[in-house]
Amino acid sequence: MARARARRSFTIAEAILRWIRIEAIRRRRRREENCSDRSIDLLEAVLDRGMLGHRIHLDRINTRANLMHKHIITSQECPRCQASIEDRSHLFFHCPAAAAIWSRIAITPNVGSFLDIWSSPLPPNLPASIWNSVALTILWKIWDARNAKVFRAIDQSPATTLSNIITDFTLWSHRFKKAEMRVHADLWRDYLSLCNQQNSS
Repeated sequence: MARARARRSFTIAEAILRWIRIEAIRRRRRREENCSDRSIDLLEAVLDRGMLGHRIHLDRINTRANLMHKHIITSQECPRCQASIEDRSHLFFHCPAAAAIWSRIAITPNVGSFLDIWSSPLPPNLPASIWNSVALTILWKIWDARNAKVFRAIDQSPATTLSNIITDFTLWSHRFKKAEMRVHADLWRDYLSLCNQQNSS
């Protein structure tokens, strides 16, 4: 008589990763079937952004400092400014390329620790209810701009990066179910667009 297999319990993190893998397989199958459902693109954006936020929080993104610590590269110099060590804090907040984005939108992020960013002071009349989503979009596109420089030798201007933030946040905002949250998303999108226009003129 075969022994019954012991049931394995999953941690929350393992369960989330398992779900993400399942969703990735489903998305791939839908693409293979030439499905043009817009919700697939939205799901991909949500998953990618959520995973990046988690990896940034744990300091597990491939900054030059982390790659050098793993003995993968021999220099931890920032590829964008060549003036400092590229660690998490430098990449997202202190590098001139990143600082220009925060300055452009008149937000000074709290960066004592990474978690402090969620309590950053915001411009007046902008709702804090969706700041987490706004901040994640900004971080994601700063990371994307950095990768454009590293892998494609493309040096994005702050205006281009902010334009990409606005475009992606517009897609991201469709996930809000409550009408009030969608109104808040519109306020943020309009504010970011105005900041970009004023700084480009």
